[in-house]
Amino acid sequence: QNGLSLSEVGLIAGSGAAVAGIAGSWLAATWLQHRSRSQVLLGLSGLRVLAFGLFFVHSMHWLGGTVPLVVLAVGLSVQRYMEMVALYALFMASSSRRQPGTDFSIFACAELLSYMLSSMAGGFIAKQFQFSGLFAIATAIAVGCWLATAALLRRRVLRRVRVMRQVGEAVQERPPLPIRIGAGEHRGIARAGPPIGGVPKGAAGNEPPAEQGQNAPALRLPVVGFAGVADHR
Repeated sequence: QNGLSLSEVGLIAGSGAAVAGIAGSWLAATWLQHRSRSQVLLGLSGLRVLAFGLFFVHSMHWLGGTVPLVVLAVGLSVQRYMEMVALYALFMASSSRRQPGTDFSIFACAELLSYMLSSMAGGFIAKQFQFSGLFAIATAIAVGCWLATAALLRRRVLRRVRVMRQVGEAVQERPPLPIRIGAGEHRGIARAGPPIGGVPKGAAGNEPPAEQGQNAPALRLPVVGFAGVADHR
């Protein structure tokens, strides 16, 4: 409908998609090395809103010409491959350790199912409301997806922070045992458990199990460092 021949459409869909796949994968991998998965996914969701908005502007003949259309098509392909890299990274991180292959397969199948359903819905909407109506609805859906993605990722991050905080509080509540190392004493390393190196001397009745004022056994542990026996305090 915009004057491109069938061979030009095939060239854009074939060679353009191949180049877009390589470029998109490299860009997404580089982005993930410098930012978190949540930031990358939110950024890609925002770019998706921008892309659909530009397609809507083009469908309203406010951004005419075939060159902008080709640039938008190739750019959308680059973005789609970037989204695949970020989504697969999230799939691998969210898969269970007991059955990672099964969970990853379910995630990938859900993604492909959404592509199929959205393609069918897109053809029906374009037939009923033309391309302008299609891209207007797609832009609105993309905005809703961005808001939903931000809310879900925020909830996921807050849940992780809450769990880590609970673990840290549980560790701090456990009282440490004093450990005798050489001539000094280091508190805060050992936790409640069996004596290290066997039964202390005081347990056999030869000497008291701990010094005066201490409620826990003192363990004699030689620590060999770079300069011999180290005295840790």
